[in-house]
Amino acid sequence: MKRPMPMPRRMILTELFSDLGGQFVHLTLLAELFFGLAASHANLLLLCLIQQVPAIFLGPLAGRWVDRIGPRSGIVGGTLARLLLSIGLLNARGEWAVWPIYLLFASASLLFVISRLCITPHIVAPETLIGYNAVNERVALAAGIGGPLLIGLLIRHAGASVALVIGIAMYGCSAWLAKGLPQVDAAAGKGGEQRPRRWWRRLIRAYLQPLTDPQIGTCSILMLTSGIVGGILNFGAPVYNRMFFQGDIVAWGAVMSGYQAGACLATFLLPVMDRRMADRTFLVSCLAMVGAGFILLTAFPWLTLFALVMAGLGCLFTLLAMFLISRVQRDCDEARRGGILSALTALRGTSLLAGISMGAFVVQAGGVRPLLGMGAVLSVVTMLAACRLSCMPQEKEEGSHKK
Repeated sequence: MKRPMPMPRRMILTELFSDLGGQFVHLTLLAELFFGLAASHANLLLLCLIQQVPAIFLGPLAGRWVDRIGPRSGIVGGTLARLLLSIGLLNARGEWAVWPIYLLFASASLLFVISRLCITPHIVAPETLIGYNAVNERVALAAGIGGPLLIGLLIRHAGASVALVIGIAMYGCSAWLAKGLPQVDAAAGKGGEQRPRRWWRRLIRAYLQPLTDPQIGTCSILMLTSGIVGGILNFGAPVYNRMFFQGDIVAWGAVMSGYQAGACLATFLLPVMDRRMADRTFLVSCLAMVGAGFILLTAFPWLTLFALVMAGLGCLFTLLAMFLISRVQRDCDEARRGGILSALTALRGTSLLAGISMGAFVVQAGGVRPLLGMGAVLSVVTMLAACRLSCMPQEKEEGSHKK
C-alpha cells in the first residue's frame, strides 16, 4: 500500500511550484515592461506598486476570509486563480490590458500567502517552526538559484509566451498538490469582541492589532521598518543594474540568482543562529550588515561587488523575514491568526510601498546613489530600534538558552 506524502513535505512542494510559477510571470513582465523599453521607470514603479496594493487594502479582509473558509481552500483557490490569470496575461493585447490582470494576480497571490502562513502551525509543531520555515525556504530558494538566469535566457531566445506557458504549468502542479492538504476547521472568533461599525475604523483597528499586541508587537514593528528598507532595494537594484552596467533581463537574472543563493544560505544559517544567539544580538547584527551593504554599493559601483553584495543582502533579508514571521506564527493567538497574519501582510505591503515610492522620488530627483545612501541610514535606524526592543522573554535575552 502506497504511503501518503507527509503534510509538511506536501506544503513545501506546493509552495515550491507556486514560487516557480511566480518567477516566470514576474520576470516575463519585467523583461517586457522595463528592460525591453528605453524610458520605463514608470512601468517599474507601477509593477512594484501593483504587487503591494492588494496587501494594503485587502489584507485584513483576506485574513478574515481565510479564517472562515479554512487555509486549504485559500491555497487551492489562490493557485487556480493565478493559473487562469496567467492565461489572461498570455492573451493580453497591449500594455494597458496587462495592469488590471496583474492586479488580480497579485490579489490571488495575497490569498495564497496568508493561507499558507495560517496552515503552517497546523501541520508543524510549535517548537519546530524555525526549522520547518528554514527547510521550506531552502527548497524554494535552491530551486530558484539558477531560475532567474535561466528564465532570462529563455525569454531572450524563446520569447515571453513560452515563459508564461511554463509558469501556467507550474501553477497546475501546485494546485494538484494543494488538494491533498488537510482541511482545517475555520477559526472561531472571540464571542465577546465588539467590532467598530465604520469600515475605516475596522481597517485601522486591524492594522494596529499586531503592532499593539504584547506578544508580537516588537516583531511587527521590526517587520514594518525592515520592509521600508526592502522596498528601497526592490526599486533601486534594477535601476542600479541598468544605470551602471547597462544590464538587460539576462544580466538582472544573473544578479537575482546570486540573491537567491544568498537567501538559500540563510536557511542553513538561521537554525544555528537561533540556537546560539540572543534575539536582540541576532537582529542588530543582521541590520548592521544590511546597512554596510548599502554603503558599499553607494561608494563602489563595481559589477562584481554588486553581485556579491546582492547575494549578501539576499541572505540577510531572508534571515530577518524567516526569524520574525516564525516568532509571530508561534506567539499569536490561534483564534485570530488569519486576521493578525493578514494585517501583518498589509503592513509589510505598506512599508514596501513606502520604500518603493521613496525610491522612485529619490531616483528622479538625485539618482540611484542617494537612494542607496538612504537605505543605509534607514538600516541603522532599524538597528537602533532593535537595540531598544526585546522580542523574547527576558531570560532568553540574557542568554540562558545558549549552550
